Amino acid sequence: MKLRNGLLVATLAVLAGGCASGTPAPRPASPDELTPVSDRADAGERPREDEFTRAAQDYLDDGFAQEALGQTAAADAALQNAVGQAQRAVETDPTNPRAHLLLGEALISRGEYQAGAEAYRRALELRPAYFEETRAQREEAWVDLYNEGVPLLNAGDFGQAIAVFSAADAIYEERPEIKIILGQLLVQEGEYERAVEVLREAEEVIAGPRIEEVDSATAAAWIEQSEDIDPALAQSFLMLDRPADAVPVLESLRQTYPDQISYVRTLAQAYQDLGRTDEARALYNELAERNDLSPGDYMSLGIGLYQMEEYLEASVPFIKAAEVAPYDRDALELGVNSLQLTYLGNDSLTASPEEIAAWVDMADRWIELDPNNPQAYTALAQGLARQGDESRTPALLNTAQGLDVHVRNLQMMRINGGANVVGAVSRASDDAPDTVEIVFTFYDLSGNALGTEVATVQLPAGVGNSTGLNITYQGGAVEGYGYEVRN
Repeated sequence: MKLRNGLLVATLAVLAGGCASGTPAPRPASPDELTPVSDRADAGERPREDEFTRAAQDYLDDGFAQEALGQTAAADAALQNAVGQAQRAVETDPTNPRAHLLLGEALISRGEYQAGAEAYRRALELRPAYFEETRAQREEAWVDLYNEGVPLLNAGDFGQAIAVFSAADAIYEERPEIKIILGQLLVQEGEYERAVEVLREAEEVIAGPRIEEVDSATAAAWIEQSEDIDPALAQSFLMLDRPADAVPVLESLRQTYPDQISYVRTLAQAYQDLGRTDEARALYNELAERNDLSPGDYMSLGIGLYQMEEYLEASVPFIKAAEVAPYDRDALELGVNSLQLTYLGNDSLTASPEEIAAWVDMADRWIELDPNNPQAYTALAQGLARQGDESRTPALLNTAQGLDVHVRNLQMMRINGGANVVGAVSRASDDAPDTVEIVFTFYDLSGNALGTEVATVQLPAGVGNSTGLNITYQGGAVEGYGYEVRN
């Protein structure tokens, strides 16, 4: 997941000095140190002290002091007592914002983040003046929780990190840093609706007056960190099946990052989902004309056009993929298929000599990598016939008909450090053995063999019946594959 280094390393050093390096952060100010209470009518409920609020504050002070001394058991006991006293304060006087504020602080200190955040929200509802009167206190709590959440994030404990960051954001909503991290984490965990909500809030903070109140370094950091918002928003909208909302975000990303092929490709798919086929085709074809893409990029472009039934246009990126990665079996098959679907049975179109030559070359290489696929032999025979050469047709068709085992529907997915291949294997004749070994060889971009994986397949009874194939190879950047069937 993409998280900016400056956000995780530098921000807290600016906000809290030694806090980010492990020195205990200063505790929130006591009630007497807060901004003076306003007497205006719109300030909300006045905070009130009673025996329970005073006891809760005393226990909080004691718990924080014990924490600073490293007395964990004593601190836990004091903070638990603070929760109890604050809860009694709330029960005794439910409209006292002071009671809810203390309860929120006590619960957060005990790691009860959701309940603590709710208590803070209730305090602010009862007394809107607290937004200003407790701003410093709440921002310090935000910093503490930021420091607590970052190690969880780095350890991959996303669920607990979300809980901590959510509490921090509920307590203090005037900074975007946690909102951006939280939005990315929520995308990671599939909570797309909530991700959109907090990411939009981050945008509002950065675009609002608050950025004028912070120092120039912080403002610059916010603007830099805002670059992470649109990718997460676009992904959320697409996963929520909201392509209309994703399109303007993707269009902005395309303008900002014109060399990021994934944004352009995703935008084309969103256009396609919205029925804006002309715009989708234009983007796909624009990219397909480039000569600096990866085989995977060319394949994605070809598949996009293929799914739109623009077969001739799809053949262009497939052919380029097969040129860049000569052992990409999938590119060879789809390139040939695209030309077949364009010209076979369509007398109004005539393939150019260059297209026929590509057809024959790719079909020949397809057979080499996929020797038990009868469609490859038929495709080569059809291509040769268009060159006026039918001398090999009988041998090709006889080979296809003589296969005891068929391998079809192969598809490779590139994964980090390897590849995954799925497909189907079927019994093609009564003479087929009950069990076969399929030895897959995987290749790098230059066609060098990286390694092999063996799949032992139990063929189902009955000619024509098939079974699934799923094999994974880990051992390098895979850009092609082939196989051999052994009885």
